[in-house]
Amino acid sequence: MPGTRDHDPLVIEDFQGLWQRGDPESAPSDHFTQADNIQFFHSGIETRDGLINYILNPLPPLQITRVYNYVTQTGQTLIVLTVGGKIYHITGPGSVSPNPILTIPEMEDFGFVAINGRAYITPFKTYTNPTGEKYQLGLKNEFLYVYKGDGTPARKAAGLPPSGAALSVAEFAAGTGDTDIGFHLLAVVYETDTGYLTALGPEVFGSLNFSGNARLYVSNIPISPNSFVKKRHLVSTKAILNYNGDQAGYQFFFIPGGTIPDNTTSD
Repeated sequence: MPGTRDHDPLVIEDFQGLWQRGDPESAPSDHFTQADNIQFFHSGIETRDGLINYILNPLPPLQITRVYNYVTQTGQTLIVLTVGGKIYHITGPGSVSPNPILTIPEMEDFGFVAINGRAYITPFKTYTNPTGEKYQLGLKNEFLYVYKGDGTPARKAAGLPPSGAALSVAEFAAGTGDTDIGFHLLAVVYETDTGYLTALGPEVFGSLNFSGNARLYVSNIPISPNSFVKKRHLVSTKAILNYNGDQAGYQFFFIPGGTIPDNTTSD
């Protein structure tokens, strides 16, 4: 160290790190009481490397207010929120789609979690209560969104249940099956491309008194208008004694072999 005010230089031959055991005035000469903007190497420290631009002159220009690291199935990327409530997916330097994956003008910030390469997004903003204190809260009448990481727009993570004409169920005489004898309710569940299972539908479930020695023939199976629905599942109750008319008040089970691996077949 250079001499100052006639003090002799102090040579530090062995640096021992930060002093955090008491008042700074008690720190030994071979310790620091504060160390900012540093990085470590073997037996020493040095000034931390500077920052470099990840993206130069992005188009469109981005006024970023929030950034998350977003790990997809193919690598690490960025998901960013810009002024105006627009979220972009940045897959690499210079790789910014001109179109946001989600736009909610009122959104000032968002929660984020990545699961199996998909991004789940919850929009929120900052409010001020009557005493002037600021707090953050999810946007009213907004939803949880899912983004598949492939550049297509984010959508609501959930989905509407099957809808349409009443489900038609009959016994199919040409064959035998294993069923418990009695009255059953049957319904349909949609499965989306993210694995989400919707609520039961359609509005009027199917019903039948099973003999116990027949296969099921189900028709009027709803077809979703949404392209992200990839499968449909038939579900049924066990035999119901004294059915009370409340079709949603019973437990349903997946029917073995009742998965329809498309969104086009209606029976």
